[in-house]
This record gives sequence, structure tokens and C-alpha cells, in this order.
Amino acid sequence: MIGRVRRALVDVPPDRYGDYDIIELLNNGQKELTGYSHKKETVEVEIEPEQENIPFPEDLLKLVNAYIGERGIELKDLNREMKRKEYGEPRSYYVRQGKLYLWPIPRVEDTAIIEYIPHPEKLTEDDDEPSIEGAAEYMVAYALRQIYMELNSPLFEMWQQEKMRLLHLFVDNEDQHYQGSFTVNLRW
Repeated sequence: MIGRVRRALVDVPPDRYGDYDIIELLNNGQKELTGYSHKKETVEVEIEPEQENIPFPEDLLKLVNAYIGERGIELKDLNREMKRKEYGEPRSYYVRQGKLYLWPIPRVEDTAIIEYIPHPEKLTEDDDEPSIEGAAEYMVAYALRQIYMELNSPLFEMWQQEKMRLLHLFVDNEDQHYQGSFTVNLRW
């Protein structure tokens, strides 16, 4: 994929962006695309009485949902830290320093279920395959968009449009488990 990015660079000195720089841009594109994904992982965590928080899985990219107990009660995101300690059956959570804090704090043993989107595998070499099938074109468009944005080039707009076109194709087709083009409904 590095070669594809280099071949598409117009009027950019070859030493301006090294292989490492391009791989980082490709990884960022893969990470962004993964964030739009509906492919989630689920982990169950045993909670001890008066345990205030649950560490996130190491590969967490984006939290989707959190549930408590066998009843599967969905916890609501408070979007703020609770300063006072209150004990009872957890109904909510907030995120702080890579942990999910339960509120109120549970008094009894229970199980938390965390649904999340995992980080994709990082590319380290040019011949590495993306974690997401069919993501290579998007990642190349993302890298070129970023490069041309940094250079304040008019080509930025072209690669922005290409990135968005590929994103729409990917997201529209992701639930159907295949990559492909779509046809326009002319009756619209």
C-alpha cells in the first residue's frame, strides 16, 4: 500500500514522507474505518462487592454498550464524574482514565457485560493486510487526503471526496458482508 500512496503523490518530494510516516497514515485510516464498524466484541467481567470500576479491554477502540447482571440492564452513560459515593444496584457509568466507573457502586457480586469495537491490527510492513477486508482502498485515500491536507494542496478536496465515496460504499455494504458497488435508483 505504501507504493500505491507514493505513486499517487504529485509534486511531492520523495523524501518528504518516509515509509514509517505513510504506514502511520494507513493505520490511522484503518482505525477511523474501524470506528464506523458494527463488528463488536463482548467481554464479561466479574464484579466484586464495592468494586467501583472496571478496566477496559486492552484492545478497546470504542465503547458500544455496558450491561449489568444476568438481567442485562443497560447502563446509561452519565458523561460526567460522580464525586459522591453511593451504593446500590448500578444503573449508570462514566469513563475516567481508561476505566468504566459504575454508579452507584454495587454492594453485591455481579457481572458486567461490555460491548465494544476493538482496535484493528496495526500494519508494520508494506505487505501487511488490513484487519478489515476490503479496507485497502479507503486507507490509501485516507493517507493521500491527510498528506494533501498537510500540504494545503487543492488535491486535498479530490482525495476527501474519494475517501467519503469509499466510506459510503463500505458502510452501506458492511452489514451485507461483501464489498461492491451499488447502482443508482434512477426513479428517485
